[in-house]
Amino acid sequence: MQKSHFAFALNIQAATTEVKWLSDAEYVNRFYYPGDRLFTKVFYAECGSGLPFLDKSGEKLFIPTGFLDSEPGILPGHNIFWGDRSSWYEAGISARQSEGFVDAEADANFTSLGRLKQAGRTCASTDLKR
Repeated sequence: MQKSHFAFALNIQAATTEVKWLSDAEYVNRFYYPGDRLFTKVFYAECGSGLPFLDKSGEKLFIPTGFLDSEPGILPGHNIFWGDRSSWYEAGISARQSEGFVDAEADANFTSLGRLKQAGRTCASTDLKR
């Protein structure tokens, strides 16, 4: 299985409780990652937003921080699955910061799809054309 190489998955782990949907339960989808990792992705089918969920074992409740309407009042406490971090993680932390999208045509340092293809990297089974 290909790793997604996301740098962050910001979830709050909370005491286990029942997750009961008050409406739209038919739009709640669950994806179980294959293998031994007890992790799940639960999302709303209409828009893809992450939703709170219990893991496969039912012992851990995860709340995606993007689901919250306000600041949770706590700071991150752990960097989990550190060994699975992307090789470009440290470079990403020290990269220039921008308030919005970068103009790829104007920025010579912007990684283009063409350079990724030259490096032998592909994007899953898609054929991205510019």
